[in-house]
Amino acid sequence: MVEKGILYYEDSGKARQYYPGIRREEAALAETENLLSRVYKGSIDMMMSTLVKQRSLTKEEIRELYDILEGLESREREREKITQSTSNFCGALCGILWM
Repeated sequence: MVEKGILYYEDSGKARQYYPGIRREEAALAETENLLSRVYKGSIDMMMSTLVKQRSLTKEEIRELYDILEGLESREREREKITQSTSNFCGALCGILWM
């Protein structure tokens, strides 16, 4: 694991002290991606469906999921606006250049 950068260590006398080489969030994301790929063939909806069917969600957990999805939807709308603006600008620029 040291070679992969997951852990590093310091020699302190007779023993080595090991420390994490990556943040917990990075490790969790890597493991989640691995699980998603290996078990659910990359299908997020299949994974979420399985989790929700097998486990009761509290109202707070449901609200958190809605907030996450609404945030993603909002970012996607912003990305589409930027793409549309860029497309309009490029179209106008091409029109000017071809005059």
